[in-house]
Amino acid sequence: MGYLGADSRGVHGLESAVVDLLTNGTMIVVIGPDGRVRAVNPPACAMLGRGEAELLGSDWFEVAVPPGERGEARDTFQRLVRREDDPESRFQARVVTASGEERVIAWRSALLLDDEGGVDGVVRTGDDVTTYHLAEQRAEFLQHHDPLTGLPNRRLLEEHLALAVARARRNETSIAVLYLDLDGFALVNDSLGHAAGDEALRMTAQRLRDVTRANDVIARPGGDRFVFMLSDLEDGPLDAATVVGRLIREALARPYRVAGAEFHLSASIGVSVYPEHADNADDLLRRAEMAMQQARRSGSGPAFYEPDAVDSRTRLSMTSRLRRALDRDEFELHFQPVFATGDQTMLGAEALIRWNDPEQGFLLPAHFIPTAEESGVIEGIGAWVLDALCKQAREWSAYGPLPRLSFNLSPREMLRSGLVPDIIERVVSYGLEPSSFCVEITESSAMCEPERTSAMLRDLNEAGFVLAIDDFGTGHSSLTRLRDLPVQILKVDRSFLAGVPTDPQAGAIVAAILGLGRALGMTTIAEGIETPEQLAFLVEHRCDMAQGFLLGRPAPAADLTEVLRRGAQAA
Repeated sequence: MGYLGADSRGVHGLESAVVDLLTNGTMIVVIGPDGRVRAVNPPACAMLGRGEAELLGSDWFEVAVPPGERGEARDTFQRLVRREDDPESRFQARVVTASGEERVIAWRSALLLDDEGGVDGVVRTGDDVTTYHLAEQRAEFLQHHDPLTGLPNRRLLEEHLALAVARARRNETSIAVLYLDLDGFALVNDSLGHAAGDEALRMTAQRLRDVTRANDVIARPGGDRFVFMLSDLEDGPLDAATVVGRLIREALARPYRVAGAEFHLSASIGVSVYPEHADNADDLLRRAEMAMQQARRSGSGPAFYEPDAVDSRTRLSMTSRLRRALDRDEFELHFQPVFATGDQTMLGAEALIRWNDPEQGFLLPAHFIPTAEESGVIEGIGAWVLDALCKQAREWSAYGPLPRLSFNLSPREMLRSGLVPDIIERVVSYGLEPSSFCVEITESSAMCEPERTSAMLRDLNEAGFVLAIDDFGTGHSSLTRLRDLPVQILKVDRSFLAGVPTDPQAGAIVAAILGLGRALGMTTIAEGIETPEQLAFLVEHRCDMAQGFLLGRPAPAADLTEVLRRGAQAA
């Protein structure tokens, strides 16, 4: 029998190949081609916590390899037996001890050859490198994480943010960055000591983790500052940031009990949004920090980035460009379909505006709607949306019954006298039925100026329009008032779906909103569905309809035209 490997100097017997190193601290195992142990030395027995008698004849991969790695380990071993792999190569692999502990071993292999040169077995020698391996992992972890809280550090945050911006640019989504600075934290350090301050920071990190979605990033760039990144927001990034800001303040409002003392902490929170406030990761983070300083000075709730004097001129310029965009027909509508949760039949579509800006390219609403609201241009944009929607609906009516088409009314539009007659006249002038359209208003808009809003909604309802409360759960509704409004649809805000179904609290909130909708006799629609698990949760809790990236992204009118055309041909 021969011995061929990295340390071979000729021919040795099987016994000498093992016994030569019996007293060495190195593990030695001889494994036959069938994977069974033929010989083992005391250090290997000690490492595995098993006696020699127990190991001899046993299947090495069943007794010493972690369950999840056995298949790959067997395949690697068989390639070695077939001489397809280099026996001199070194590798690291885990072994599992009798007590269930896993250790990392640095292995070397050598082939045992029979008299005809065939492989009769494999000798493996190994050293325990677990401590070194863990130290190496720890060092790598600390390159990207805060050692105190385990959160990503500024370096890793910047990497995540750069990737999120690239993804948002590609998918036409938004990002919100919230920059937090703990108020009064220095007093904790000064009064209770740095050990207590460190514990307070660890508690804060855990409280912040509890309010994040699975795809959100929370980081600690240093000191008493934390950063949230909310990515892949389909629309409404300002609303999403407001909701998360409220959750953060509520989480921090609970008393801290550290070192025998009880105290409270709050946070100044600044917010910046892609693409409205910045179009790259560095500016997005910097402007969120600037907004945080503004929040600290004002002592108010979350502060959104407010441009300086230079940006004020930019905003003024955008107002002029928006007016010009209306004249030059630079806007276009995209449509996001709405599906039944059960059989996923398409039942409607929501109209969403996009701007083909000659200077900055294709822009999402978050980039220009706030300026349009502030300047009053939103009224002209709203009229353009309804006119474009009616033109498109008339074209689609040639393919049969229309899916219900939704459009949004902004808070500023709702203040305009004569709004309802103008909407009715526009729809009727195209020969369309108001019942083919759903008018969406936000929860906060529905609750303000009760008499005026109720009258407007009543007139729309009597004319035949379907009415929906959008982003439900983000405002402060009076249930009595909600009951009395002539509203048929309740849309659950996407921020509540973020934690479903893994977060029991988020699931309970969504289930409660769906139950409320049913109790009020309303159709329920969930926004922001991104995973099959979320959809399954909605089906289980009897949500009527859903929209989101999982089911269908916003797309140009031509895409929906093709869907309707195929449906008409199939009919």
